[in-house]
Amino acid sequence: MPMNADARWPELLRQTLRFDYLDGAATPIPGMQTTGWRTLPFDTCAHITNGAGDLACLTCRDGSKTVAESGQVLFMRRNVPHRCDTRSHDKAVSRWAYFRIMVLTNMDALSLYDTPTLLAGPGAPRIGAVCEELARLTVSGTATLPACARQQMLGLELVALLLEAGTLNERARQILAPGSRLMPVLTEMHEDIARPQSLETLAKRANLSPSRFHAVFRQAFGEAPMRYLQNLRLERARQMLLASDQPVAEIAASAGYPEACHFSRLFKKACGVSPQQYRQQSTTRLWNG
Repeated sequence: MPMNADARWPELLRQTLRFDYLDGAATPIPGMQTTGWRTLPFDTCAHITNGAGDLACLTCRDGSKTVAESGQVLFMRRNVPHRCDTRSHDKAVSRWAYFRIMVLTNMDALSLYDTPTLLAGPGAPRIGAVCEELARLTVSGTATLPACARQQMLGLELVALLLEAGTLNERARQILAPGSRLMPVLTEMHEDIARPQSLETLAKRANLSPSRFHAVFRQAFGEAPMRYLQNLRLERARQMLLASDQPVAEIAASAGYPEACHFSRLFKKACGVSPQQYRQQSTTRLWNG
């Protein structure tokens, strides 16, 4: 993905690429079924296999329809109203997954590509196999370090398969131009996360007025620059809570929050639990899962 000539872009993308697996299974398709109209807040894909003929029809609110045969994959991006109707032939099975793929902290990576709704060819059965193995790992309840590593490896393979099936879209091309100008700002945010920042100081770094900088940043990343920085700091704090036994106050300061109480309030609002509870719950799942 040729973001620009600055070699820091690939490194920043690598550091921030994140796969979140939410749910999945290998589900038989008994008779005629429909999901009804729905809008999902995550991406979904389903590999239809072990049947013959047309097995699934994906209909969007705009009236477009995609029909999948055995061996093909249906892909639906998040937040798109749709309905999926299936019918059984022989021993038809849907191998599916719900997931999110994020980059640059809070950007939907798949929103940068036009990935077709119907995927065929040699990559399709591999997508199904990845979905099925991800589901098995989750059902087993094994949250050991090797299992977690395996899940991430499979998730990133799924990312690659879906992105390789698509093409860079116009939204991404619009992002790339301001992205080049915003590169110094992004680098500073990610590499010196604890440094005190304001809209004015960040705008100066990008050689833009505060109002113009706010508009350009929001267009590129879908959120205001200070909200982006807050999400980045909280994500870094989550990583530090899991990777060390540092006191919460020290982690808060390292993430750019000198007042631990303020940090704890923001963290609980974002994550639903206090920093200490998050550390305890996540550590228990990792080693005793």
